[in-house]
Amino acid sequence: MTQTINLLPARYAERIAERRAAAVAGVALVALVVLLGLASVVQPRQLAQAESRREAEQARTAQLLAQRRALAPFRQVVDGIVGRERLLAAAMQTQVSWAQLFTSLSTTFPGGASLTSLTAESTLAPFETAPPAKPGDEDRVIGSMTLKGYSVERFAPGVEQILQLLDGVRGLSRPRLQVGTADKIGARPVTTFDAVSLLDAAALTGRYADGLPPERDVEVPALGRGTAAPAGGSAAPPRAAG
Repeated sequence: MTQTINLLPARYAERIAERRAAAVAGVALVALVVLLGLASVVQPRQLAQAESRREAEQARTAQLLAQRRALAPFRQVVDGIVGRERLLAAAMQTQVSWAQLFTSLSTTFPGGASLTSLTAESTLAPFETAPPAKPGDEDRVIGSMTLKGYSVERFAPGVEQILQLLDGVRGLSRPRLQVGTADKIGARPVTTFDAVSLLDAAALTGRYADGLPPERDVEVPALGRGTAAPAGGSAAPPRAAG
């Protein structure tokens, strides 16, 4: 076993330890100064970059706000158009195709019969809050029709045939005879009739049931550098119709 014997005085060992501690403290101090120097260089650069990004975002925000103010009149016009389209679509939900119904009646009646009076009404309220009747729904009753006329034939087959033909008219359902009377027009014997029929949802037009058609001729303002004016016109914002 090897033994180490220190022959130096104790004060020399203490001085060596103190010098070593001072060297370590000096190295640490130099490292700290270097780190502080790097921080003093990097932090201003990062701060400048952050300020540049903030200024860019502020400029973009100001640009977007300016575009929004410029497009505000167009937004009002679009909102007005959308509101009117919804109002029109709601109004058309209860529109009955009277012209088509009366045309079907005129082509259905046999040559030996004629109408002298016709009354038809729809019980659907405009803009009703109840679930709307679906066009083509023959089970949904939306009104009634009263028909008066005569046939040059007797009740059978004259008036019976008329009732059968009415049952085939689109929009009419369950026609029935209320009064049938033998009568004369001049010297010619006829059979007068008074009939009623229900009006079903098949008589609805169904117009705009799937929404209004797209407006293909509407100029949409461009975003970016400003609003684009329609061809041949000025860049002044449109005004909503009163």
